Amino acid sequence: MANLEQVQRLVGQGYSCSQAVLAAYSQRYGLDRELALALAAGFGSGMGSLGETCGAVTGAFMVIGLHCGGSASGKKKAYQMIREFAELFKARNQGAMLCRELLGCDPGTRAGQREAAQLKLYKKRCPKFVQNAVEILNQILGV
Repeated sequence: MANLEQVQRLVGQGYSCSQAVLAAYSQRYGLDRELALALAAGFGSGMGSLGETCGAVTGAFMVIGLHCGGSASGKKKAYQMIREFAELFKARNQGAMLCRELLGCDPGTRAGQREAAQLKLYKKRCPKFVQNAVEILNQILGV
Protein backbone atom coordinates (compact mmCIF):
# COMPACT_ATOMS: atom_id res chain seq x y z
CA MET A 1 0.00 0.00 0.00
CA ALA A 2 1.31 3.42 -0.85
CA ASN A 3 1.83 5.58 2.17
CA LEU A 4 -0.01 8.89 1.82
CA GLU A 5 2.56 10.54 4.07
CA GLN A 6 5.37 9.32 1.79
CA VAL A 7 3.61 10.69 -1.30
CA GLN A 8 2.94 14.05 0.32
CA ARG A 9 6.58 14.21 1.50
CA LEU A 10 7.79 13.66 -2.08
CA VAL A 11 5.53 16.46 -3.33
CA GLY A 12 6.81 18.67 -0.51
CA GLN A 13 10.38 17.96 -1.64
CA GLY A 14 9.57 19.40 -5.06
CA TYR A 15 8.79 16.25 -7.00
CA SER A 16 5.85 16.47 -9.37
CA CYS A 17 2.57 14.71 -8.73
CA SER A 18 3.37 12.04 -11.31
CA GLN A 19 6.80 11.39 -9.80
CA ALA A 20 5.41 11.15 -6.26
CA VAL A 21 2.66 8.70 -7.19
CA LEU A 22 4.86 6.40 -9.29
CA ALA A 23 7.73 6.45 -6.79
CA ALA A 24 5.40 5.59 -3.92
CA TYR A 25 4.49 2.31 -5.64
CA SER A 26 7.85 1.58 -7.27
CA GLN A 27 9.18 -0.78 -4.62
CA ARG A 28 5.99 -2.85 -4.70
CA TYR A 29 6.58 -3.57 -8.40
CA GLY A 30 10.36 -3.96 -8.28
CA LEU A 31 11.07 -0.62 -9.94
CA ASP A 32 14.04 1.34 -8.64
CA ARG A 33 12.82 4.54 -6.95
CA GLU A 34 15.30 6.77 -8.80
CA LEU A 35 14.27 5.22 -12.10
CA ALA A 36 10.61 5.80 -11.23
CA LEU A 37 11.36 9.46 -10.48
CA ALA A 38 13.16 9.78 -13.82
CA LEU A 39 10.43 7.99 -15.81
CA ALA A 40 7.71 10.25 -14.42
CA ALA A 41 9.72 13.50 -14.60
CA GLY A 42 8.12 14.72 -17.83
CA PHE A 43 4.51 14.25 -16.77
CA GLY A 44 4.14 17.07 -14.22
CA SER A 45 1.87 20.10 -14.62
CA GLY A 46 -0.36 18.20 -16.99
CA MET A 47 2.09 16.39 -19.27
CA GLY A 48 5.20 18.55 -19.39
CA SER A 49 3.54 21.76 -18.24
CA LEU A 50 0.93 21.64 -21.01
CA GLY A 51 -2.05 21.73 -18.63
CA GLU A 52 -3.34 18.42 -19.96
CA THR A 53 -3.93 15.23 -17.90
CA CYS A 54 -3.10 15.76 -14.21
CA GLY A 55 0.28 14.36 -13.16
CA ALA A 56 -1.27 12.45 -10.25
CA VAL A 57 -3.48 10.72 -12.81
CA THR A 58 -0.65 9.91 -15.24
CA GLY A 59 1.43 8.61 -12.33
CA ALA A 60 -1.48 6.38 -11.35
CA PHE A 61 -1.84 5.14 -14.93
CA MET A 62 1.83 4.12 -14.91
CA VAL A 63 1.29 2.24 -11.64
CA ILE A 64 -1.67 0.43 -13.19
CA GLY A 65 0.54 -0.52 -16.14
CA LEU A 66 3.12 -1.97 -13.76
CA HIS A 67 0.38 -3.84 -11.93
CA CYS A 68 -1.12 -5.37 -15.06
CA GLY A 69 2.01 -5.99 -17.14
CA GLY A 70 2.60 -5.47 -20.83
CA SER A 71 1.00 -8.56 -22.37
CA ALA A 72 -2.14 -8.28 -24.50
CA SER A 73 -4.32 -9.49 -21.64
CA GLY A 74 -2.44 -7.19 -19.24
CA LYS A 75 -3.09 -4.19 -21.47
CA LYS A 76 -6.77 -5.06 -21.67
CA LYS A 77 -6.97 -5.25 -17.87
CA ALA A 78 -4.96 -2.02 -17.55
CA TYR A 79 -7.34 -0.14 -19.85
CA GLN A 80 -10.29 -1.40 -17.80
CA MET A 81 -8.65 -0.29 -14.54
CA ILE A 82 -7.67 3.07 -16.04
CA ARG A 83 -11.27 3.73 -17.04
CA GLU A 84 -12.38 2.84 -13.50
CA PHE A 85 -9.69 5.07 -12.00
CA ALA A 86 -10.65 7.99 -14.27
CA GLU A 87 -14.32 7.66 -13.37
CA LEU A 88 -13.56 7.67 -9.64
CA PHE A 89 -11.06 10.54 -9.90
CA LYS A 90 -13.50 12.68 -11.86
CA ALA A 91 -16.25 11.92 -9.34
CA ARG A 92 -14.06 13.38 -6.60
CA ASN A 93 -13.05 16.43 -8.63
CA GLN A 94 -16.17 17.89 -10.25
CA GLY A 95 -15.66 15.91 -13.44
CA ALA A 96 -12.13 17.24 -13.99
CA MET A 97 -8.99 15.31 -14.82
CA LEU A 98 -7.04 17.98 -16.73
CA CYS A 99 -4.46 19.99 -14.81
CA ARG A 100 -5.76 23.33 -16.11
CA GLU A 101 -9.29 22.50 -14.95
CA LEU A 102 -8.14 21.27 -11.56
CA LEU A 103 -5.89 24.28 -10.94
CA GLY A 104 -8.27 26.84 -12.41
CA CYS A 105 -5.55 28.26 -14.67
CA ASP A 106 -3.60 26.93 -17.64
CA PRO A 107 0.04 26.04 -16.88
CA GLY A 108 0.45 25.62 -20.63
CA THR A 109 0.57 29.42 -20.95
CA ARG A 110 2.96 31.95 -19.44
CA ALA A 111 0.05 33.79 -17.85
CA GLY A 112 -1.20 30.56 -16.32
CA GLN A 113 2.26 29.68 -15.04
CA ARG A 114 2.54 33.12 -13.40
CA GLU A 115 -0.91 32.77 -11.85
CA ALA A 116 -0.15 29.28 -10.52
CA ALA A 117 3.11 30.53 -9.00
CA GLN A 118 1.66 33.74 -7.52
CA LEU A 119 -1.31 31.94 -5.98
CA LYS A 120 0.82 28.92 -4.97
CA LEU A 121 -1.74 26.66 -6.60
CA TYR A 122 0.56 23.65 -6.82
CA LYS A 123 1.11 23.73 -3.05
CA LYS A 124 -2.50 24.53 -2.24
CA ARG A 125 -4.40 22.25 -4.62
CA CYS A 126 -2.17 19.44 -5.84
CA PRO A 127 -1.78 17.58 -2.52
CA LYS A 128 -5.50 16.83 -2.65
CA PHE A 129 -5.23 15.39 -6.18
CA VAL A 130 -2.25 13.25 -5.19
CA GLN A 131 -4.16 11.99 -2.16
CA ASN A 132 -7.19 11.21 -4.34
CA ALA A 133 -4.99 9.29 -6.78
CA VAL A 134 -3.38 7.18 -4.06
CA GLU A 135 -6.67 6.41 -2.32
CA ILE A 136 -8.27 5.37 -5.61
CA LEU A 137 -5.25 3.29 -6.63
CA ASN A 138 -5.25 1.48 -3.29
CA GLN A 139 -8.94 0.78 -3.76
CA ILE A 140 -8.79 -0.58 -7.29
CA LEU A 141 -5.51 -2.46 -6.76
CA GLY A 142 -6.95 -4.04 -3.63
CA VAL A 143 -4.03 -3.02 -1.41
